[in-house]
Amino acid sequence: MEEIVPRFAEASSILTPQLGKRPKDYFSPRKAIDGDWETCWAEAVEGAGIGEWIKLVWLTGETPTYIAVLPGWAKTKARWENNPRVKVAEITLSNGYRQIISFKDKMQLQFSPLKTGKPAEWLKLEIKQVYPGKRFQDTSISEIKVFRYKAPH
Repeated sequence: MEEIVPRFAEASSILTPQLGKRPKDYFSPRKAIDGDWETCWAEAVEGAGIGEWIKLVWLTGETPTYIAVLPGWAKTKARWENNPRVKVAEITLSNGYRQIISFKDKMQLQFSPLKTGKPAEWLKLEIKQVYPGKRFQDTSISEIKVFRYKAPH
């Protein structure tokens, strides 16, 4: 497998940091594609963010075969437990393909196959259900990776 590297990420909402001297983009969608498990995208609507989404855009026609998601904020065990984590998400591709994916409440990258078989220019993950956080309501995602199968030469 080979990773499809997005050119950029966008989201339906982005949490503005409330504490300390964190930069304004601390929870931006690009944090979910930066390869750093300690950073995250966090949504910013009232409640647990059901219906909020993050979109990865790569612009060229790629055929994704797997998605890997770290469905919460994995900076520390406390961050993981205090913030909601994605339990169920709907994946939509620009080619019209849709799939529901469920995640375990485990602080690890979780892989799911995508059976689209067609090229797409973007992938959107929409939050459908969450595991509740102990202290906060801002659902977070630490990492999203998309892969394609590449046959050996």
